[in-house]
Amino acid sequence: MNEYARIIEETWRRVRPGEIEQMSDPEAYLTRLGEDVEEEITERWPRLAGPDPEQETHLEKVARLNWARQQAASQVVREKLEELFGSAVEEDWESEEDEPEAEEKLTAPSSSQMEDSRDWLARELGMGPRA
Repeated sequence: MNEYARIIEETWRRVRPGEIEQMSDPEAYLTRLGEDVEEEITERWPRLAGPDPEQETHLEKVARLNWARQQAASQVVREKLEELFGSAVEEDWESEEDEPEAEEKLTAPSSSQMEDSRDWLARELGMGPRA
């Protein structure tokens, strides 16, 4: 099972306890769901990344592509969980948001955040501030 299958399994066990144990082959089913999610992410992230902007540095491109992959994964997993569990998963998310360890939603970095991170990286690499 891939990481997406494990997310689905963990959610399933939380929102519908005991249901997985009633399946004839839960591992095969969850594995297939995880593979479907991974395939959809692979198809979606290039659209989110968009074309390469002119004057984009290598680090900016890496950041943009990583952001697109994370956004695609977040969107596809959320859609799959909503498809499988409907409002039960939304209630589960709401209860998780009240917990301190709940993950923050992924958002695109602002241009100032990107600039700050590029300057930090340049300093760390001994290249001084970016010009």
